[in-house]
Amino acid sequence: MISKLLSSIRFSFRQIISDNKINVVILILDIIRLVLNALLLVFIPKMIINELLDGENQMALLYIVSFCIVLGVDNIITNLINVRKKILSTNTKLKMNQLLGRTIMDMEYVELEKKEVLDNIHFAKKCIKQDSVIKMYQIIIDIVSGTITVIGMLYILFQLNVFLISVIICSVIVSTIGEMYRLQFIFEREMESNEVERNLYYARNDLATNKYAKDIRLFNLHNFVSRKVEKYSDMLCQIWVKTSMKSVRIIGWTYIVNGVQQVLVYSVLAYMCYVKEIDVSEYIFYTTATIGFSNALKNIFKAFVSMISENKYIQGIVSLVKDDRDEKINEEVIVFKQDIEFQNVSFKYPGAKENSINDISIKINKGEKCALVGTNGAGKTTFVKLLTGIYRPTMGKILIDGIELDYQKISNFWKKFSCVFQDYNTYAFSIKDNIIFDNIKNIDDMNEIIRTLGLSSKIEQLNDGVDSLLNREIN
Repeated sequence: MISKLLSSIRFSFRQIISDNKINVVILILDIIRLVLNALLLVFIPKMIINELLDGENQMALLYIVSFCIVLGVDNIITNLINVRKKILSTNTKLKMNQLLGRTIMDMEYVELEKKEVLDNIHFAKKCIKQDSVIKMYQIIIDIVSGTITVIGMLYILFQLNVFLISVIICSVIVSTIGEMYRLQFIFEREMESNEVERNLYYARNDLATNKYAKDIRLFNLHNFVSRKVEKYSDMLCQIWVKTSMKSVRIIGWTYIVNGVQQVLVYSVLAYMCYVKEIDVSEYIFYTTATIGFSNALKNIFKAFVSMISENKYIQGIVSLVKDDRDEKINEEVIVFKQDIEFQNVSFKYPGAKENSINDISIKINKGEKCALVGTNGAGKTTFVKLLTGIYRPTMGKILIDGIELDYQKISNFWKKFSCVFQDYNTYAFSIKDNIIFDNIKNIDDMNEIIRTLGLSSKIEQLNDGVDSLLNREIN
């Protein structure tokens, strides 16, 4: 667990530093700001009251004005830091979504048909959306600033009453246990709701796109889709209600314990003030110190519990995403000169009981024209996906010019094929982008393709020519 926790911290800070090294400076500045705030809130009120009791009204006024100026400056710094954190959050989410997207695109196609893989992808998207990396960044700030504050407050309170410290520590421990259970309940809720959310998003979002509009109207599926949305929404609500009830029962006890702690602390300090052991300024001084100590200690424990919780979410990202620095691109070109051969190739889909293709052996020579003929479900599409390297054989080999296909170089192998499947896609970019994508070298080929397809005159009639957008999603 510790190794995973450290890997989550390293991953988080790698994303933060790669965004901008100034984020480290902001982290240090934020820690200093939080510690100074906690200490000033303890010492300044005592200094003001002492001056007022001594009749030094001008000095008390000077302290008040200085304190207001400090609070104003702190407010400006806080706003600047928060703006920077929002920028960092946006940049980090964008980068991690790109990393996750590339990882999904590089997965074996058959993996994307497994339920557990789809659940993991959905969970990783949720983890990115809920800002787990930025939360880990804030957790480190809270732990460091809280530790320094606790040390300062302990120095003050040890001069007063060890009993108060014991009461606060006991209260914090109870609060920490409650927080630990609450975060565990939330994590269980997120895991349990994964599949339901995927079904809900499909019924509510995907089926609302133009792709399904014609079929829904033609077959009068409005009520059917609405019932699906209602069903999955109800299931999701039930999961949330169940988790919320568990959390309320736990959090209720922590509120009671915290209330008892405050009553005990204030009562002891009030009694000490009543019997003249401390004066009014010291009463306020020690009261704010106990509050500062209690809050700082709670923040430390809560931060450690949150760190363990966020580690689970970050591991949901780390387990999937592939960092750019870990990627080794193999530019070696696969040369096809003679033939492609299947040797006793079989393939079985994940979770299937029987093979979709069983013990196929065939050799296709370069220049040959082949047609695959068969009934529905005979395995024609599966064969083509094996041929193009989208699927890997469950058994057997695929040979290129007598050499077994190396799936480490599969992206170069894909360049040898031009496939149009039944479930083909066009992209909501320009005509040019749909033909050559980002390969500028293929512009001459693009013009030849347009001429061959007889689309030259139609494209010339468009205002933007080959730069015209193909679909309506963007424009």
